Amino acid sequence: RANHTTVSATVGTSMVITLHSTYWSDLTSRTPDVLAAAGTARVTPAHTCVPGAGCGTVELTLRALRPGSADITARRTSCGEARRCDGDEGRYSMTVKIRG
Repeated sequence: RANHTTVSATVGTSMVITLHSTYWSDLTSRTPDVLAAAGTARVTPAHTCVPGAGCGTVELTLRALRPGSADITARRTSCGEARRCDGDEGRYSMTVKIRG
């Protein structure tokens, strides 16, 4: 829901980004001195659909370190079983504006 949006946070705030497909990769903060990842992204497959369908989540916890602007991004090439992503379907981005 937050894809291609801007949200606000305050210094010291932790946030969790959850993307609903295990096909997402490289989920990261592009400005780690402003918004730092607390570890690496965690992939949790759901065992409720056929193998290879990408059911599950990719989750990353981040912490706002100082005022500024930070971009969170991820990418994927598959948008379903044997279906390549078209256009922006394969790109996730969100901007976080952090205030003191």
